[in-house]
Order: sequence, then C-alpha cells, then structure tokens
Amino acid sequence: MKVIKIRKPIREDLVFDIVNYSFLFLILVIIIYPMYFIIIASISDPARVARNEIVLLPKGFTLESYNNVFKNGLIWTGYRNTIIYTVCGTLFNLLLTIPSAYTLSKKDLPLRRPILFIFTFTMYFSGGLIPMYLLVRSLGLLNTPFVMMILGGVSVII
Repeated sequence: MKVIKIRKPIREDLVFDIVNYSFLFLILVIIIYPMYFIIIASISDPARVARNEIVLLPKGFTLESYNNVFKNGLIWTGYRNTIIYTVCGTLFNLLLTIPSAYTLSKKDLPLRRPILFIFTFTMYFSGGLIPMYLLVRSLGLLNTPFVMMILGGVSVII
C-alpha cells in the first residue's frame, strides 16, 4: 500500500487563497447586489427610491408597488401565457423527442448515422433568424401562440 504524503500549505498558497477568495467575493457582490437592490426597492417607498435614498436597507416599507403591478390585468395574461407555453411546449417537445431518441438508440436502424448527422449538424448550424422568420410567416404562424410551442418542438433546429 502506497502512503500519500500531504504537504503543508506554503505561504504562496495562503496568499493565493486570500487573493482568490477576495476576488470571488467581489464578483459575488457585483452579481448579487443588483438583485438585492430590486427586492429592497420593490418594498420601499417609491419616492425614496426615486431620490436614490435606498442603498442597503429598505426605507418606508410599503407594498404599493406590488399592489400596482397586480392591479394590471396584463400581468395575469402574462402568467397565463407562460404556464400555457411551458406546459404545452414541454409536452409537444416530449411527444417528438422521446420517439426520436428511442428510435435513434437502436443500432440496427437503417440510415441511423445520416439521420444523427442531420440532427447534429442542425444543432450547430441553423439557417438563421431571417429564414426562420420567413418560414414562420409562410406557415401562417405569425402572432399566434403556436409559434412559441412548435419552434421548440425539436430543440436541435433552433
């Protein structure tokens, strides 16, 4: 049995760790603070937010912003659309992807390699945004909810 010796950390390792952790903490603050600010600004008095008085803690606690948002009927339409697109789009994607994956998993499928090549090629190289728009327009799917579900049907084509 081989014995592995663990070396003691040297001074350079400690300096590297301190610099590394400090840099990562700075990145964490830069990434998290905007989200934190949105949360505290949403529960603070709107006049104080407009005067830039909010920095670290909420001032003048109020739920007026949430009340105004949920009074607007468009927010509920957005939630409804999100749920419909997610549920129907996922089911449609599974309806197409599962049989394709099962069929292509069979080693003795004729033309399996060319079909896999087509799937892989279209995953990396698509026709582009303009041809996709022209296709959607020619199919009559512009400004319909179906375009959101159908285009994500087989994810390698987008």
